[in-house]
Amino acid sequence: MSRLVVSQNVINQVNYSLLIQEKNYINKYIIQGGRLVLSRLIAIDGNSILNRAFYGIMGSKMLMTKDGRYTNAVYGFLAIMFKVLDDLKPEYMAVAFDLKAPTARHKLYEGYKATRKGMPNELAEQMPIIKEILQAMNITIIEKEGYEADDVLRNTCKTW
Repeated sequence: MSRLVVSQNVINQVNYSLLIQEKNYINKYIIQGGRLVLSRLIAIDGNSILNRAFYGIMGSKMLMTKDGRYTNAVYGFLAIMFKVLDDLKPEYMAVAFDLKAPTARHKLYEGYKATRKGMPNELAEQMPIIKEILQAMNITIIEKEGYEADDVLRNTCKTW
């Protein structure tokens, strides 16, 4: 964690935390004991990363266990997540997932995602596995019926 000594003059002027949003993470600077302390939240759209991993690793043959369970999305998701953890060293991480229920966008526009193919079974069966792994790692999972993962993450980041 980065630490920076801040003069008392600055502390008197800044009496609340400062959020700086960069790409896919948010830096939150708070004052603790006369020091400006960096705290970092990584917010991940789980469905987006799982899809990217599933199709990115698929190639000509999908990865699977000896008993026939598909694992390419899980493997790719974890590879991406561990790279982010190593590079950015966040104090906090949250992963949001979409739920099957219609969202506000579906209610506003009947044709929203109408041309999109459904999630393949080979990917869908990996969803509970990645959630179980995230829970075992004590990583926050956020899901809210009626909202997509990116909407949930935007609200999480606003209130963090």
